[in-house]
Amino acid sequence: NYTAIILRWLLSRRKKPFIIYDSSELYIDIKPKNLKQHLAKIMQYLENKYLKYADITIAANVERANIMKEHYKLREMPLIFDNIHRIDDNYIEEDCDKKFGALFKKNRFTAVYAGGISRERMTYELADTMEELGDDFGLIVIGSAREEEKLYFNKYIEKNKHKNVSYLGFISRAEFRYLLNRSNVSISAFSQNTVNNKFCASGKVYESLFEGTPILVTENPPLQKLCEDYKVGISTTNFVLGLKELKENYLTYRNNVDKYIKQLNYDLRIDKLAADLSERIETR
Repeated sequence: NYTAIILRWLLSRRKKPFIIYDSSELYIDIKPKNLKQHLAKIMQYLENKYLKYADITIAANVERANIMKEHYKLREMPLIFDNIHRIDDNYIEEDCDKKFGALFKKNRFTAVYAGGISRERMTYELADTMEELGDDFGLIVIGSAREEEKLYFNKYIEKNKHKNVSYLGFISRAEFRYLLNRSNVSISAFSQNTVNNKFCASGKVYESLFEGTPILVTENPPLQKLCEDYKVGISTTNFVLGLKELKENYLTYRNNVDKYIKQLNYDLRIDKLAADLSERIETR
């Protein structure tokens, strides 16, 4: 979305350019509270003004495509290219066992959360959930955060005696893959406070599923639909009940994840996008 500013410029500088715009964020209702959000607001203005000059627009899921067509008054529905990620980085199991193995206690149902420390992504609610569930459950939080956020979160864990919650900070993708393999569940949580959050296209969800790990997600429509259609996890804001359900029926969810990944055709996605683009281009 930071390239929206050059859309009109491209038309004036190039002879008959064909512009394909791969949409990133959907900040159409953001109310700025910090510098980053003010920049996003400017980009939103530029998209509103110039997106119509793109010949083809790409969105990360069908929900976002529908919203974009109406909001930006596009001539055609954006093409869909799902935000499906797979981690192919390899890890050395012995090294990772030494570094992280103590986090996985025997008979503990462990969840990994890669959203960092963020109130919008419900990190604190997840930590509080662990207190209610007790020592039979555990939570590993990873992801970058500002230094003051790290200090505050670690104090919050200590103050509330969340002994089954660990914050690791930033780790490599290979190490994240190891944690996904060792964990029982991966969590993806978003507040419903903006269009961009509500209709999120979470790549972390797919990174988990490719490792055979079921998911616990909030009730965002795209994530909810994934769980309802393929039974690969639970979509709920009641994290306590969600984790209990996943633990009680764990083998069923694991089997559903395996079935879903086998029919996904991950390596054919780029071929399909290329074919869709070619078809659109030929009609111009």
